[in-house]
Amino acid sequence: MQDATADAVIAYQYALNHFELDEGSYKLKFGIEDPLLWAEVELYLLTEDNDYLTAALDKIEDLVPFTDIANSNYWSLRPLAMQEIYLYVDSTTQAHIQELLKSRVDYFISMADDTPYGVQNEFGNFGTNEQLATYMGDLIRYYDLLGDPDVLRAAKRGLYWIFGDNPWKISFVSGVGTDHVDFPHTRLDNESYSHTNTGIVIPGAMVAGPVLKDYLRLEVTNRPWYEDRPLWQDSIQQWRYNEFSISIQAGLLYDGFHNDGLFGGQEINSWENWYNQDGGTGTYSEVLVDGRNVGKFAQNPATVASRAKFQSWHDVSDLSGYRYLEVTMKNTGYPDARINIQVIDDQQGYSVTGGYMSVSNQWTTYQFDRDQFPGMHKDQLKMAIWLRQLCGTWRRPMRMMPITRMGRFIPMLQTSRLASTPITSGRPIRRQRWLRPHRYRGRMSSPPTWHSAEPRSVIRASMHCMPDRT
Repeated sequence: MQDATADAVIAYQYALNHFELDEGSYKLKFGIEDPLLWAEVELYLLTEDNDYLTAALDKIEDLVPFTDIANSNYWSLRPLAMQEIYLYVDSTTQAHIQELLKSRVDYFISMADDTPYGVQNEFGNFGTNEQLATYMGDLIRYYDLLGDPDVLRAAKRGLYWIFGDNPWKISFVSGVGTDHVDFPHTRLDNESYSHTNTGIVIPGAMVAGPVLKDYLRLEVTNRPWYEDRPLWQDSIQQWRYNEFSISIQAGLLYDGFHNDGLFGGQEINSWENWYNQDGGTGTYSEVLVDGRNVGKFAQNPATVASRAKFQSWHDVSDLSGYRYLEVTMKNTGYPDARINIQVIDDQQGYSVTGGYMSVSNQWTTYQFDRDQFPGMHKDQLKMAIWLRQLCGTWRRPMRMMPITRMGRFIPMLQTSRLASTPITSGRPIRRQRWLRPHRYRGRMSSPPTWHSAEPRSVIRASMHCMPDRT
């Protein structure tokens, strides 16, 4: 406990002393002041040091109702902080906190009263349930503090939507209810691309739910839209409605090299060797190595100047919420082989590896910080992989396994495959019933790999992205 407290104090002091630094790609609604308030409240409750309480109260005193308050989740930590400190402050501050929290509660109730199901009228591209559950959390905590029965009724009504009182009469929580979601988007379902797949149960996993429209059938104009359908009927633009997460705390896979991942889960998901500089050839295939599904990237150079480039077609991903790219690789005995991993936006390409780099002969995870390129447009990125050999003569092949993660904290986001492009200066719906036994199928797929059997250099890779949370 003492060590944890000391570490928390150090982290807070660092943020306080470096207040002016960039928060990273995924910023909170009210900037660094937001998490600092939460930290000061929690540190006061932990240490009973009045300096933390004073700092927190100074911030709360300046807040304006509604304007300076948002719902919790990753948008803002202010409601959580004020609900936590409420019982420890004087009556004047309690009245101000109540005014601040009620402004956001009244906003939700007013908006929800305009809909037939008592939910927020914010059917955006990500889905409504994550945002709705966030509002419900705020409402329940408010009721717990202040006992307003209208707030409790609003919270219950919103929860009814999640558990089946919605136009689709489906529970959006896996394993809960007579008719619940069958096809949560998950790598645990290793039959997700089988046309005979009947789904999987992950008890308690709430999916994102309705989105603005069905992007696969643009002529359909119903708003909002939702359909519980298997992954093989979908595309990369459509997965979010059945996505579940711990509010941006989990990782994102780009390519698992077994029909999974942001790029790997698409119908066209092969890496192409589209360019070979100064002769030679490059090949890509998906194989099983050491019990792992891997992507095999291989080069057979003509000369020492030969370069082989691989690209995940023209896949472009919005990775603006993620910072780190992690790649796990292994060189199985070809010391002259080198790899260059590039991230390309709409303007130019950036070598996250700093040019061509060597790889360890043991499985090693390499982490690359994309924030080293402040001008990078992270909302429209491609990935590219280049191979070269320091020696132009054929020798024993090399095997590597890169795993890519972008983001700051573990767990990583497992999101997409790397893409290789020239650098320019850069799924009948069938429900699972409650009485049917739960089925836990599959295993977590291992990180993809790159290796080669005959050509000179090979790379095996799976890629993950991590949230950028400061």
